[in-house]
Amino acid sequence: MPATNQAVLMQINEAVNLRYDMEIRWGCKSVEARRLAMMTAEYITQTLNGSEQMRVLLHVAYGLEQRG
Repeated sequence: MPATNQAVLMQINEAVNLRYDMEIRWGCKSVEARRLAMMTAEYITQTLNGSEQMRVLLHVAYGLEQRG
């Protein structure tokens, strides 16, 4: 199984973090902002195969959890 290109992973993280930041600015609590950001991550990664998508989603979820 090939690993996701590092540049692609960075772009996914940027998109997810942008969604999180926007939701916080619009008044969402961090839990809701994380949920909505993860929905974005799921949409973005749906073209990856199952195990690679799960690996990327776990990476993104960990990053969001570290934010708060």
